[in-house]
Amino acid sequence: MRMKKNKLYFALLIFFIIPAIARAANLDSLKANFLRGNYRRVIFEAQALVNNIDISGAEELNYILGLSYLKESKLEQAQACFTRILGASSNKFKALANLGLADAYLMAGRFGEAQDIYAKLITDDPNSSQKAAILYRLSQLEFKKGNIQQGNDYLFKLKRDFPLSPELRLAKGLSLITPPVSPLND
Repeated sequence: MRMKKNKLYFALLIFFIIPAIARAANLDSLKANFLRGNYRRVIFEAQALVNNIDISGAEELNYILGLSYLKESKLEQAQACFTRILGASSNKFKALANLGLADAYLMAGRFGEAQDIYAKLITDDPNSSQKAAILYRLSQLEFKKGNIQQGNDYLFKLKRDFPLSPELRLAKGLSLITPPVSPLND
């Protein structure tokens, strides 16, 4: 009887536990490669995993893959990854996927779609931890559209609301940060 129990535990270990540990290790490896800037490697390895990963890790994998595609300027593939996340039932990566999708639209020159998503993110969660990043991206969007005053308005709001944000350091070269003529509504 004890031998049957051991065989059952061994079978469970082989079929369920070891593959779950391997998938977690693969995700950790992908994250490390992403942080090192090895985006092509992440894409190559993640493509092999994307159809074989369990439901619990699929959103995170698609998010890392989508960011890697963005870094490699493969915008359609990035949009597909973020859209898969948005179609999933979990909410864990939805806000980040929306931000990534808006970024892909911004990079593709689809300013209206990007602006709609950024505005919705701020409306849905005015205290979002991503608000500084969104304001910075909105300023970039307005400058690309040629709306210097509106871009400056977003930069001023970024400076006023998030004076220590890393995005503000990135904004130094965009334009002079001057008080806006007509401030944005909060």
